[in-house]
Amino acid sequence: MDENLFLKSREERDAQRQARSRGPSDDAMHRAELLQELEELASAIRQSVETEKSYDGAIGLWRQLQERLTSSADTKTLPAHEMKSWNKALSDLSVTIEALRSSAKGPKKFVFSSKKTAPAPAAPNSTTATSSSTSTAAAPSSSTNADSDPVTGAVYSDLTDVTVFVPPNRAVFVRRCHNCTFLAVPTAGSFFISDSTSCKVYLCCHQLRIKSCRSLHVFAWCSSTPVIESCTSMTLGPYTKWRGLCHSTIEDTTTTTTAKSTSHATHELWAAHVGEMRDIAHAVVSWRTIDDFHWLKQAQSPNWTLLTEEELSSDAFVEDRVVPPNNNTGSVSQ
Repeated sequence: MDENLFLKSREERDAQRQARSRGPSDDAMHRAELLQELEELASAIRQSVETEKSYDGAIGLWRQLQERLTSSADTKTLPAHEMKSWNKALSDLSVTIEALRSSAKGPKKFVFSSKKTAPAPAAPNSTTATSSSTSTAAAPSSSTNADSDPVTGAVYSDLTDVTVFVPPNRAVFVRRCHNCTFLAVPTAGSFFISDSTSCKVYLCCHQLRIKSCRSLHVFAWCSSTPVIESCTSMTLGPYTKWRGLCHSTIEDTTTTTTAKSTSHATHELWAAHVGEMRDIAHAVVSWRTIDDFHWLKQAQSPNWTLLTEEELSSDAFVEDRVVPPNNNTGSVSQ
């Protein structure tokens, strides 16, 4: 090859490499575009709350932000520290939106129905089978401190020594509960737990955030990485520890036609059809990796542990209870 031609070819290759190094990669461009979109959504939510006082507008934008974060977690577009920051922002915005709703509605009335129709009369007591005993599940009244909203989801607060069956929702909030068991049908959205102690929670959701809790046993499948903040003595395990789910039946009220009963033979089918999960393979192992906001070291966080292999293979923490007949009211068993 002619020396001049060789040098020219090398110069052209060097120029191409320099041009590539100056321009962002496709991944970097995608990340930059995503961050801009997230910032715009967050800004629009704040404007809806602070300026327009529009609850419906804010919650619609919040759901868009949640969906974008969920999809970015699936594709790992954002690094872990940015996902942590945006998960916290999403949680903070939900608190702001709920405050707007509370101020608009006045004092909260505890209504326990997942339908938009008039509240149904209290269901009669029913017997729910367990692996070791029989318990009575009754439709809760306002004294159970549980509120269900067709838009934001369900809120369970200030409960002690009860078992709660959580029906399908777009979001679930558990607050200030002690020594309770929550058996949640897959949630097609977010699950938030705060200021609670000594509870067992069986859940399947798109986003899980736990704050200021102690001594919880959480059995979870999650589309994104679960996040804890200011928590201690947390134990994580798989959602499949609630075996009773696969023997449960719920009432499908997603259409305006006559409601029909729905049941699924596996946890995977429940997650896909009720929880609206796409990446089941990721969700089933999500409980093994937790983001701890207050532990930034490379070493394992002392604030959470996983079930041991012995506990995983045994009946430890197995729940055989099934969703009771009055499942769509979010029943509570004393």
